[in-house]
Amino acid sequence: MRFDAKGEGEAEISIVIASGFRGMGVGAAVLKQAQKLAATLGYKRLFARVKVENIPSRRAFEKAGFQLIDQDHVACLYEAELTGVCPAG
Repeated sequence: MRFDAKGEGEAEISIVIASGFRGMGVGAAVLKQAQKLAATLGYKRLFARVKVENIPSRRAFEKAGFQLIDQDHVACLYEAELTGVCPAG
């Protein structure tokens, strides 16, 4: 998991799940915990770009509460507003 700061209070998140753990809900669980960590770090919004054809990753972001806000022929843009997310700790 990685956060790349993109502006005040915003970060782009990216994750990679080892092949042996895919399809088990690990991605969504990591993303839910990442939202708590991001809130602890002071971020107010997370966003992610996911390739259109990467259906498992898209499902993970959606299960974790990210909203699809834009899409073109290459990528989907998801966001999660962190207001109301209890920080980690």
